[in-house]
Amino acid sequence: MRQDRSGGPFPPPTSMNGDPMLTLADSAKQLMDSYFSTNEKQPMRVILASSCSGERLVVTLKPAEPGDEVFEIAGYTIAMDKDLLAQAQPVTIHAGPMGFIIQSNLKLAAGDCGSCKSCG
Repeated sequence: MRQDRSGGPFPPPTSMNGDPMLTLADSAKQLMDSYFSTNEKQPMRVILASSCSGERLVVTLKPAEPGDEVFEIAGYTIAMDKDLLAQAQPVTIHAGPMGFIIQSNLKLAAGDCGSCKSCG
């Protein structure tokens, strides 16, 4: 398990070559702090979600699974599948007006809106 390192607000865990793997932006930490101030603190997991509008990375309230890389960042436990992380890194979790926004190098498949009844 990777641990927080002191020296900056939320230093990113790094890969073997020193590149950042997963970073938590100040905005995301503030959103987590706000949410968990009134809810039981839980581990989180970044997953690839698919819908008719395409693929996207999302943060879920789920524990790590076998094969995950687990990070301890700013007091939060965040897991992500090792293979997905290898394709997506660097990954930065931000907060937006509707929740988390995850920035990565992952090539996401576009959706074909209209292929399901939920789009209208």
